Amino acid sequence: MDLRIEKTERGIKNAFIELRSKKPLEKITVRELCERAYINKSTFYSHYRDIYQLSDSLEENS
Repeated sequence: MDLRIEKTERGIKNAFIELRSKKPLEKITVRELCERAYINKSTFYSHYRDIYQLSDSLEENS
């Protein structure tokens, strides 16, 4: 896998875990996740359909 993709994925996952520790899943927005991960919303959507798919992906890979 491309190093840039790995870095982006890691940033998204770390930002999600950080936000998830502070608030329920329903309250997390793509916008705030992207701000924490230093990515554009379009980058997030090129990897995941929504926050719920990201959450499911993390649960499956745990």
